[in-house]
Amino acid sequence: MFSSSACRMDISILCVAAATIVVNAYRDELVALENNVLCRPNAQLTKDLHLLTGELNQFKHTFLPTLALIRNLRDNTLVDGADWHISNLARVYLGDIQDHCTVINDALADLITLADNLINLAMYGTNFVVFPELTHRDGIMYFWKLCGIVTALVVAIFAFGFYWMNRRSKRYRPGMEISRQLREPRCY
Repeated sequence: MFSSSACRMDISILCVAAATIVVNAYRDELVALENNVLCRPNAQLTKDLHLLTGELNQFKHTFLPTLALIRNLRDNTLVDGADWHISNLARVYLGDIQDHCTVINDALADLITLADNLINLAMYGTNFVVFPELTHRDGIMYFWKLCGIVTALVVAIFAFGFYWMNRRSKRYRPGMEISRQLREPRCY
């Protein structure tokens, strides 16, 4: 019995150690991509970030069963109906491995969030590669002048329409003849 639980602990230790190395490699890759996004954003970086986000999500979902395995080993719930015991020292050790798994899982979630934020930043940066209005002396002012002209025209059209409808309604109201007839007394 001791050998099987020791073997399970050795496998879990190796999985957690390998996962730590993989997470650190992904972190280094993401830092390099972050520097490129901040200095020189382009569409290729967005593609790379999307691929990295997919790999991180896949690794996170692949790693979750390891966390469940460590938790079950620690709590003796892995084997149904079997009577086996883990020493208190092994239980503490498995608790430490479980903490490492939780840290790895949280680090993966943080890396996924960072990659998603970098995707948004890279997409924003690639939109303005060719935007001559930013370098032209009156580039943006043309837009605001055009907005002012359009706004003035819309206000003038509505004001003229309102004036015309009021003027027309004062000149002729439907039912005006009936109200005059009711006001004037009839003499027979």
